[in-house]
Amino acid sequence: MTPEAEDRPPARTEGGSRQAGQEPSLPERLLQALGGRGAENPGQLLMNRLRPSRILEKAADEELRPMGFGLYGAIAVDFIARQSHPPRLADISRFLMQEPQSLTALIQRLERRGWIRREPSQRDRRAVLLELTEAGRQLHQRLVSVLEGLLQDSEGEHSPG
Repeated sequence: MTPEAEDRPPARTEGGSRQAGQEPSLPERLLQALGGRGAENPGQLLMNRLRPSRILEKAADEELRPMGFGLYGAIAVDFIARQSHPPRLADISRFLMQEPQSLTALIQRLERRGWIRREPSQRDRRAVLLELTEAGRQLHQRLVSVLEGLLQDSEGEHSPG
């Protein structure tokens, strides 16, 4: 048996036990990566771990919607604002763990609204740098207030009372 196989939970059959050599399910692999072992219901355990962040994400989306934002848009603006040099789209996509192609529409929307501008990189002609406009910096301050309020609310809900 290989060391990798020893770390793997036993394969399950339709009756619930795992067959030798069968790969673990996606929820089982995710739980294993998160440190969960031997779960009776790996999907449920995984959702229990993810639920608080999903609740926070939904609350943030509701708060930000009137401003024309979702959580990832707000985080992207915050990321741009906090960099010492204008970041590239690839930098933002790495931070958000999203493919650059999936962020293109967001960046275009921010640019159309006058909150960011794209500038060609002097070092790399293929790269485009993103920076906040004055309106974008003002927007950033409002976004930070909303996000800080959400974080304080969520910390209050999870602290012992």
